[in-house]
Amino acid sequence: NANSLFDEGEEVLQNVKIKTPSINEKNQYTNEDGELVVTGISPYELSVFKVDVDKLEDISYISADEEFGYVPRPGYCKYIDIPIIQVADIEGSIFNNIGKKNLPLRGIIVRIVDSNGKEIKRGLTESDGGFMISSVPYGKYKIKLDDEQIKKLRYEKISDIEINVDEPYKDVPSIKLKKMKSSDN
Repeated sequence: NANSLFDEGEEVLQNVKIKTPSINEKNQYTNEDGELVVTGISPYELSVFKVDVDKLEDISYISADEEFGYVPRPGYCKYIDIPIIQVADIEGSIFNNIGKKNLPLRGIIVRIVDSNGKEIKRGLTESDGGFMISSVPYGKYKIKLDDEQIKKLRYEKISDIEINVDEPYKDVPSIKLKKMKSSDN
């Protein structure tokens, strides 16, 4: 659910490689309970940990945080949850709709926003009108085009497109823009 918390019903991941200079090679993987006991790190010094995303079992998995740190104290054990989330690639295309022709539009700003309107990711269309926005966490979003750009290019404003990202690849139906009529200026 991409909330970065270990919720009831979610599974732990085993064989996740954790990178840090403080752990020797043979003990860097989580066990069948998704746990890793780290020993031999210096007390009162920041130890930085990082999930080796290249070693995760599913290519749609990433660590919610690029790295995380901990300052250990003698005689104290710390349990740290490392959130792993699923992400997707979102692909689509934008065309200039002229009668029965659809001409590709290059350089159109495509934004992925959450339910609060916060921008999660953005991309640009290529020369063929296509766009690919990678590493979008699973969830419900809207695809928005940049209103100022659309107005400046003299296209009619379109409604936001709602999408539910729930698989590693999401194909968005083609977006067709129409030029404003002279009287719409």
